[in-house]
Amino acid sequence: MDSQHKDILRKHRLELSSNINTDDTIVQYLYQEDILTLSHVEEILAENSSKKRTLKLLDLLPARGPKAFEKFLESLEAEYPWVQERLLQGLGTSGVQVTAQVLEAEYKGLQNPKYCCALRCRQLTTQLCFPWKCS
Repeated sequence: MDSQHKDILRKHRLELSSNINTDDTIVQYLYQEDILTLSHVEEILAENSSKKRTLKLLDLLPARGPKAFEKFLESLEAEYPWVQERLLQGLGTSGVQVTAQVLEAEYKGLQNPKYCCALRCRQLTTQLCFPWKCS
């Protein structure tokens, strides 16, 4: 994994540990794609909370090769497209490829009922400007 990808994971570490649940499909997808070994999967799942499992995954990913970041982003597509989008934006590169990936993540997210609800809540929060949500 290159240094820019490591920096993005480090920068978003706490946000990732709070917003994703690695128990569902992320760890299994990374195992399927040969990013994680069975030993890694067992080590991650041995942690006693979702947050700790995500942090353990983030500890392991940087040492898992040049495709680890790309495959991690792919693992987020189905259930966490807004997280995937945020990480892509963190790359700081502009251009068609990143834009296409962000748009694809948005499209897939809009098909996910949980994402639609979260998106609508954000829109309403912005419109109503709740004091604890507005800056």
